[in-house]
Amino acid sequence: MTCKHFGAGVHSQGFLLMYFMPCFFNDSSEVWVYGGRWERVATAIAGIWIELIFSSVITVVWWATTPGMWIHDIAYKLILITGIGVVMLNINPLVKLDGYFIFTELVGVGDLKERSTFYVSSLAKKHLFHLPVEVDYVPPLRRLLFVAYALLSGAYSYLLLFVVVRIVYRIAGKYSPEWAWVLAVWLTYKIFRSRIKALGRFVK
Repeated sequence: MTCKHFGAGVHSQGFLLMYFMPCFFNDSSEVWVYGGRWERVATAIAGIWIELIFSSVITVVWWATTPGMWIHDIAYKLILITGIGVVMLNINPLVKLDGYFIFTELVGVGDLKERSTFYVSSLAKKHLFHLPVEVDYVPPLRRLLFVAYALLSGAYSYLLLFVVVRIVYRIAGKYSPEWAWVLAVWLTYKIFRSRIKALGRFVK
């Protein structure tokens, strides 16, 4: 509704798993064409806001029901997904979700994650490994932003992926403690496959 309010269209909606958590998605990318900075920020905030509204309603259900009832347990899980999950994932600017797009609009740097990662990677290749790499010029203040963001977002992303693998390992361990590690290793390879190949190319 917020996206349409600013004249943009919404051409797809649906359901998916994000970091193995269930969520609905809404393609509001057209607001980047029709709206300015604050229209884009408002559209991103709308998704966070409606999740928190839903979480507050579910909190009342959880509070009003008796522990042990199925509706009480479901309400608790929904609070984790729509309330705590919003704070840990959706509003967090270190992963490319709503919080990230709000942050990039506020600092005025598009593709912040890619640009900062490329800049820090170029610095490391040139100054640590002495490779013939050209480092793009970045103004001093933005240079500080790029270095801080690349290090923090990289550490957080890898930690998040590790947590996902750990959760899958513990779930698999309940059904087959002897073979749970196989699923964990396979999932780790699938998640980090592109990074492993990139590391191999860099070593060559």
